Amino acid sequence: MWNLEILYYGKMDVPPEYLFEGVSGTVETPYCGFLLQNGEQNILVDNGVSEDYFIDGRAFGGFKAEGGSSFVVDALKKHGLSPEDIDLVIYTHLHNDHAGNCDIFPDAKHIFQKDEWVNLVHPLPTQKVRRDYDQGIIPKLENLNTYHIDGDMEIVNGLTVYKTPGHTLGHQILSVETGEGKRVLIGDLCNDYLHFFLIWMSLQICMEELSKSKGIHCTVKV
Repeated sequence: MWNLEILYYGKMDVPPEYLFEGVSGTVETPYCGFLLQNGEQNILVDNGVSEDYFIDGRAFGGFKAEGGSSFVVDALKKHGLSPEDIDLVIYTHLHNDHAGNCDIFPDAKHIFQKDEWVNLVHPLPTQKVRRDYDQGIIPKLENLNTYHIDGDMEIVNGLTVYKTPGHTLGHQILSVETGEGKRVLIGDLCNDYLHFFLIWMSLQICMEELSKSKGIHCTVKV
Protein backbone atom coordinates (compact mmCIF):
# COMPACT_ATOMS: atom_id res chain seq x y z
CA MET A 1 0.00 0.00 0.00
CA TRP A 2 1.10 3.51 -0.73
CA ASN A 3 0.78 6.71 1.27
CA LEU A 4 -0.08 9.68 -0.93
CA GLU A 5 0.66 13.34 -0.20
CA ILE A 6 -0.03 16.43 -2.30
CA LEU A 7 2.94 18.75 -2.83
CA TYR A 8 2.63 22.48 -3.50
CA TYR A 9 5.10 23.87 -6.06
CA GLY A 10 3.83 27.43 -6.49
CA LYS A 11 0.95 29.10 -8.31
CA MET A 12 -0.19 30.92 -11.42
CA ASP A 13 -2.81 33.69 -11.40
CA VAL A 14 -5.22 33.00 -14.25
CA PRO A 15 -7.94 35.40 -15.48
CA PRO A 16 -11.36 33.73 -15.01
CA GLU A 17 -12.40 34.18 -18.63
CA TYR A 18 -9.53 31.89 -19.63
CA LEU A 19 -11.14 29.03 -17.70
CA PHE A 20 -14.89 29.46 -17.42
CA GLU A 21 -17.70 31.77 -18.35
CA GLY A 22 -19.48 33.59 -15.55
CA VAL A 23 -16.60 33.38 -13.06
CA SER A 24 -15.23 36.62 -11.63
CA GLY A 25 -11.94 37.41 -9.94
CA THR A 26 -8.47 36.00 -10.55
CA VAL A 27 -8.26 32.22 -10.23
CA GLU A 28 -5.19 31.15 -8.25
CA THR A 29 -4.11 27.93 -9.95
CA PRO A 30 -1.52 25.89 -8.02
CA TYR A 31 1.42 23.98 -9.44
CA CYS A 32 1.15 20.58 -7.74
CA GLY A 33 2.81 17.20 -7.56
CA PHE A 34 2.41 14.07 -5.48
CA LEU A 35 4.65 12.13 -3.13
CA LEU A 36 4.11 8.37 -2.92
CA GLN A 37 5.75 6.32 -0.17
CA ASN A 38 5.51 2.68 0.88
CA GLY A 39 8.24 2.52 3.50
CA GLU A 40 10.82 1.39 0.98
CA GLN A 41 10.51 3.76 -1.97
CA ASN A 42 9.92 7.47 -2.43
CA ILE A 43 8.20 8.24 -5.74
CA LEU A 44 7.41 11.68 -7.09
CA VAL A 45 4.67 12.42 -9.61
CA ASP A 46 5.52 15.59 -11.59
CA ASN A 47 7.90 18.31 -10.40
CA GLY A 48 6.47 21.69 -11.33
CA VAL A 49 7.72 24.62 -13.35
CA SER A 50 11.31 25.83 -13.58
CA GLU A 51 12.23 29.38 -12.62
CA ASP A 52 14.10 29.53 -15.94
CA TYR A 53 10.78 29.29 -17.78
CA PHE A 54 9.47 32.57 -16.33
CA ILE A 55 9.79 35.81 -18.25
CA ASP A 56 9.56 38.87 -15.97
CA GLY A 57 7.69 36.83 -13.36
CA ARG A 58 5.18 35.49 -15.86
CA ALA A 59 4.63 31.97 -17.13
CA PHE A 60 2.29 30.27 -19.62
CA GLY A 61 -0.05 32.74 -21.32
CA GLY A 62 1.83 35.67 -19.81
CA PHE A 63 0.13 35.01 -16.47
CA LYS A 64 1.80 36.14 -13.25
CA ALA A 65 3.31 33.15 -11.48
CA GLU A 66 5.69 31.90 -8.83
CA GLY A 67 7.48 28.58 -8.59
CA GLY A 68 10.77 26.89 -9.33
CA SER A 69 13.16 24.36 -7.86
CA SER A 70 13.18 25.97 -4.39
CA PHE A 71 9.44 25.31 -4.09
CA VAL A 72 9.97 21.62 -4.86
CA VAL A 73 12.82 21.35 -2.37
CA ASP A 74 10.71 23.05 0.32
CA ALA A 75 7.75 20.76 -0.40
CA LEU A 76 9.91 17.69 0.05
CA LYS A 77 11.54 19.13 3.17
CA LYS A 78 8.13 19.27 4.85
CA HIS A 79 8.12 15.47 4.61
CA GLY A 80 11.69 15.06 5.82
CA LEU A 81 13.07 14.44 2.34
CA SER A 82 15.53 15.96 -0.11
CA PRO A 83 15.74 15.46 -3.90
CA GLU A 84 18.41 12.82 -3.33
CA ASP A 85 15.86 10.68 -1.48
CA ILE A 86 13.59 10.33 -4.53
CA ASP A 87 13.94 6.95 -6.24
CA LEU A 88 11.59 7.45 -9.16
CA VAL A 89 9.86 10.35 -10.91
CA ILE A 90 6.71 9.57 -12.91
CA TYR A 91 5.40 12.25 -15.27
CA THR A 92 1.74 12.60 -16.20
CA HIS A 93 3.14 14.57 -19.15
CA LEU A 94 6.06 16.87 -19.94
CA HIS A 95 4.41 20.29 -20.07
CA ASN A 96 6.32 23.21 -18.58
CA ASP A 97 4.45 23.04 -15.26
CA HIS A 98 4.92 19.29 -14.75
CA ALA A 99 8.52 18.54 -15.71
CA GLY A 100 10.47 21.78 -15.29
CA ASN A 101 12.59 20.69 -12.33
CA CYS A 102 13.58 17.25 -13.57
CA ASP A 103 17.27 18.08 -13.24
CA ILE A 104 17.22 18.34 -9.44
CA PHE A 105 16.68 14.56 -9.33
CA PRO A 106 19.88 13.25 -10.98
CA ASP A 107 19.87 9.98 -9.02
CA ALA A 108 16.26 9.02 -9.79
CA LYS A 109 14.74 7.06 -12.63
CA HIS A 110 12.39 9.15 -14.78
CA ILE A 111 9.37 7.59 -16.50
CA PHE A 112 7.10 9.03 -19.20
CA GLN A 113 5.39 7.87 -22.38
CA LYS A 114 7.42 7.46 -25.57
CA ASP A 115 4.89 9.57 -27.46
CA GLU A 116 5.23 12.33 -24.88
CA TRP A 117 8.93 12.62 -25.65
CA VAL A 118 8.04 12.92 -29.35
CA ASN A 119 5.56 15.70 -28.52
CA LEU A 120 8.15 17.53 -26.41
CA VAL A 121 10.84 17.38 -29.09
CA HIS A 122 8.44 18.08 -31.98
CA PRO A 123 5.66 20.31 -30.60
CA LEU A 124 2.77 21.44 -32.76
CA PRO A 125 2.90 25.06 -34.01
CA THR A 126 0.15 26.05 -31.55
CA GLN A 127 2.07 24.43 -28.70
CA LYS A 128 5.15 26.42 -29.68
CA VAL A 129 3.24 29.70 -29.68
CA ARG A 130 1.67 28.99 -26.27
CA ARG A 131 4.99 27.69 -24.89
CA ASP A 132 3.22 24.56 -23.64
CA TYR A 133 6.57 22.79 -23.38
CA ASP A 134 9.72 24.13 -21.80
CA GLN A 135 12.28 23.24 -24.45
CA GLY A 136 15.01 23.80 -21.91
CA ILE A 137 14.26 20.45 -20.27
CA ILE A 138 15.23 18.45 -23.38
CA PRO A 139 19.01 18.43 -22.67
CA LYS A 140 18.27 17.96 -18.97
CA LEU A 141 16.23 14.82 -19.59
CA GLU A 142 18.81 13.54 -22.08
CA ASN A 143 21.33 13.52 -19.23
CA LEU A 144 19.06 11.66 -16.81
CA ASN A 145 18.16 8.00 -16.39
CA THR A 146 14.91 8.01 -18.39
CA TYR A 147 12.51 5.26 -19.42
CA HIS A 148 10.24 5.88 -22.42
CA ILE A 149 7.32 3.50 -21.99
CA ASP A 150 4.63 2.71 -24.55
CA GLY A 151 1.08 2.33 -23.26
CA ASP A 152 -0.36 1.00 -20.01
CA MET A 153 2.06 -0.52 -17.53
CA GLU A 154 2.38 -1.56 -13.89
CA ILE A 155 5.43 0.38 -12.74
CA VAL A 156 5.76 -1.26 -9.33
CA ASN A 157 3.33 -3.20 -7.16
CA GLY A 158 0.27 -1.01 -6.55
CA LEU A 159 1.20 1.65 -9.12
CA THR A 160 -0.10 1.41 -12.69
CA VAL A 161 0.01 4.03 -15.44
CA TYR A 162 -2.57 4.26 -18.21
CA LYS A 163 -1.90 6.16 -21.41
CA THR A 164 -4.58 8.83 -21.92
CA PRO A 165 -3.66 10.94 -24.98
CA GLY A 166 -5.60 14.12 -25.62
CA HIS A 167 -4.20 16.91 -23.51
CA THR A 168 -0.86 15.87 -25.01
CA LEU A 169 0.18 13.03 -27.29
CA GLY A 170 1.60 10.97 -24.45
CA HIS A 171 -0.43 12.04 -21.43
CA GLN A 172 -0.85 9.33 -18.79
CA ILE A 173 -2.71 8.90 -15.51
CA LEU A 174 -1.61 6.92 -12.48
CA SER A 175 -3.63 4.46 -10.40
CA VAL A 176 -2.39 4.15 -6.81
CA GLU A 177 -3.36 1.50 -4.26
CA THR A 178 -3.57 3.20 -0.84
CA GLY A 179 -4.76 2.15 2.59
CA GLU A 180 -7.96 4.09 1.89
CA GLY A 181 -8.59 2.46 -1.47
CA LYS A 182 -7.56 3.15 -5.04
CA ARG A 183 -6.70 6.73 -5.98
CA VAL A 184 -6.25 7.97 -9.56
CA LEU A 185 -3.92 10.88 -10.30
CA ILE A 186 -5.32 12.31 -13.52
CA GLY A 187 -2.73 14.96 -14.40
CA ASP A 188 -4.36 17.41 -16.80
CA LEU A 189 -7.02 15.01 -18.04
CA CYS A 190 -9.35 17.48 -16.29
CA ASN A 191 -7.81 20.74 -15.14
CA ASP A 192 -10.35 21.76 -12.50
CA TYR A 193 -13.07 20.21 -10.36
CA LEU A 194 -15.60 22.33 -12.25
CA HIS A 195 -14.83 20.26 -15.33
CA PHE A 196 -16.26 17.23 -13.53
CA PHE A 197 -19.38 19.23 -12.70
CA LEU A 198 -19.80 20.26 -16.34
CA ILE A 199 -19.29 16.68 -17.53
CA TRP A 200 -21.88 15.46 -15.04
CA MET A 201 -24.36 18.14 -16.15
CA SER A 202 -23.82 17.21 -19.82
CA LEU A 203 -24.42 13.54 -19.08
CA GLN A 204 -27.53 14.37 -17.06
CA ILE A 205 -28.98 16.41 -19.93
CA CYS A 206 -28.21 13.64 -22.44
CA MET A 207 -29.85 11.04 -20.23
CA GLU A 208 -32.95 13.18 -19.79
CA GLU A 209 -33.25 13.69 -23.55
CA LEU A 210 -32.78 9.96 -24.13
CA SER A 211 -35.54 9.25 -21.65
CA LYS A 212 -37.91 11.67 -23.41
CA SER A 213 -37.16 10.61 -26.97
CA LYS A 214 -36.69 6.86 -26.51
CA GLY A 215 -38.63 6.15 -23.35
CA ILE A 216 -35.46 4.77 -21.76
CA HIS A 217 -35.00 5.61 -18.09
CA CYS A 218 -31.38 6.36 -17.22
CA THR A 219 -29.61 7.72 -14.16
CA VAL A 220 -26.14 9.17 -13.75
CA LYS A 221 -24.16 8.35 -10.62
CA VAL A 222 -20.92 10.16 -9.82
